[in-house]
Amino acid sequence: RQRQMCIRDRITGVDAVRPDIAGIMGAFGAALIARERHEEGYQTSMLSIDEINALTFDTKLARCQGCTNHCLLTINRFSGNRQYITGNRCERGLGGNKQKKDIPNLFDYKYHRMFDYEPLTADLAPRGTVGIPRVLNMYENYPFWAVFFKELGYRTVLSPKSTRQIYELGIESIPSESECYPAKLAHGHIEWLIRQGLTYIFYPCVPYERNETPEAGNHYNCPMVTSYAENIKNNVEDLKEKNIKFMNPFLSLDKIETIIKRMTDEFVPMGCDAKEIKAAVEAGWAEWENFRHDMHKKGEETVKYLKDNNMTGIVLGGRPYHADPEINHGIPELIAGYNIAVLTEDSVAHMGHLERPTAVSYTHLTLPTT
Repeated sequence: RQRQMCIRDRITGVDAVRPDIAGIMGAFGAALIARERHEEGYQTSMLSIDEINALTFDTKLARCQGCTNHCLLTINRFSGNRQYITGNRCERGLGGNKQKKDIPNLFDYKYHRMFDYEPLTADLAPRGTVGIPRVLNMYENYPFWAVFFKELGYRTVLSPKSTRQIYELGIESIPSESECYPAKLAHGHIEWLIRQGLTYIFYPCVPYERNETPEAGNHYNCPMVTSYAENIKNNVEDLKEKNIKFMNPFLSLDKIETIIKRMTDEFVPMGCDAKEIKAAVEAGWAEWENFRHDMHKKGEETVKYLKDNNMTGIVLGGRPYHADPEINHGIPELIAGYNIAVLTEDSVAHMGHLERPTAVSYTHLTLPTT
């Protein structure tokens, strides 16, 4: 304490008004550090006293458009054309690139492999046009349907990539706020197809998916995925008011024989021949196999790439429709932006072995309300 007072008095003068001791000692310490670290010829980037006195700034808020998270950014602009941004969760908010091109992102690969099918043009589609919503089980089954309808001579129109605007298109027909967001999006996709002037929309109800793991206990869909087309049929009023043919048959996709029978029942009344229906189902089934083979191959290539380059990868698990960027909120790109490869569970599951039988328990937690 006595030493602090002596130093203070030497700096300020005994008869001077004594300022706060902590402030004096802080300034004195900073001066000592500056003297120790001084380099001859070094030019400071600190503003001059005149520039500090003339400093002006303004602040505004903005939404980043780099991904579907739309982070709220606080942009501070200073004189001298300088700015400082806060609120960003990744480099995109600062104008940088969030993902390096050489980092494997199998969510992006899967999305394009799933949906990038070239449809027939109108002049080569003798049976007309069918609209298909890009929702829920289509994130697992679209390769089958794309080839099936093409073989039957239909032009397919797939609704666009999910966005907030697509969601808002169908918000009036959503019957319950407790539905999950992926299900709510389906209303907007159906509405988009209707607004394109389509008079035929196909959206099946699929209780059982293809059994990819015979030793598994089951292979059924959740209730929303299984029957959400029924919800659409009963709540989207434009389907009836605009006389849209909305086909939503219940069918299991576990066996090719089952699909052939159900599709024959549905499409023979529409003027299709049973033999060409069978051929179309077989072509769609083969393409479905090709899709899964390509996912397996891509997963194996990515694992080898990680080993060869001593890199880290993350298997990002989820339902098939989590490949939708509007639903996954850019998490795959966020991970890849940190030089970590992103793999889907269906790209690597075939390389592992799970002891069976397995017991899966669900716990329903009810939180108290206030």
